[in-house]
Amino acid sequence: MSRFYVHSHSHGASSGEPQRRNSEPLPQVAEPETPFQRERRLSADAVAHAIASASRSAIEAAEKAMAAFEEMKNQKANAERILKERVQLLARVPLFAPMLPSTIEAIAKALEVRTFNAGQDIITQGTAAVPDDVEQACFFIEDGLCYARLVKEGGRWDQVAEYGVGTFFGERAILYNDPQEATITARSTVKALRLTADAFAKVIRERDHKESLLRGCKVFETMPDDKICLLAGLLERKSFIDGQVIIVQGTQASHFYLVDAGEAVDDRGDRQGAGGADVQRGAGHHHAGHGRCPR
Repeated sequence: MSRFYVHSHSHGASSGEPQRRNSEPLPQVAEPETPFQRERRLSADAVAHAIASASRSAIEAAEKAMAAFEEMKNQKANAERILKERVQLLARVPLFAPMLPSTIEAIAKALEVRTFNAGQDIITQGTAAVPDDVEQACFFIEDGLCYARLVKEGGRWDQVAEYGVGTFFGERAILYNDPQEATITARSTVKALRLTADAFAKVIRERDHKESLLRGCKVFETMPDDKICLLAGLLERKSFIDGQVIIVQGTQASHFYLVDAGEAVDDRGDRQGAGGADVQRGAGHHHAGHGRCPR
């Protein structure tokens, strides 16, 4: 049997050029992009870019909002911590210790931070307490050291006391409006909390006013003084505009209202047998039912 080996050669091709097998596909030539296709592609790219940009903006806005929320939360927590520390400070002072927690907290909120340099007088002996005068106040030392001195004739003076962290002085000014008995001078840089006589008087007036309102209500006329004081400490001021509904008939009662100023209208329906009559309630009256402010 004979064997034959066939060698094929394309016409015109060089002998060194590789030959393409018949099974290999010919290269595809891309068709040119039409104006419509180009416009559609660019529009799709623009939409994708816009979506990506919007997503980045939304993420950045969300991150900023979250950071602002965290900052606000930290500030609130810090304010609550400071208030708690000041309440604890006041509660250790004999002048304020017998007071209700609500009164102590109100006084703590009225405290002002003051800083004094070494050698600076904080209050001055013999000065009369006048409105807006720094001497008409008592001080609680948060940091630093100061001392009290009695000034004698000829400018001589004797040190009579020293005050460090956690101590206070000047209480006679807020209680009796008396002239200062001694000069208090900062020995180092002092950070103090200042309670003015006006702020203290305002807190006490508010407390006494609430107790007076409660004692004027028949429902509390047999309540002992200690209970009246506790209840007064729970009262919070709320304001309502004309026509605003305060509480709604038929809903579960969760608050008690005591009118301090203005008038409220009690609208009772047929179930109460009042025929829809309006009852005006002025300052000093209490209410725990359905009511609104008169227009």
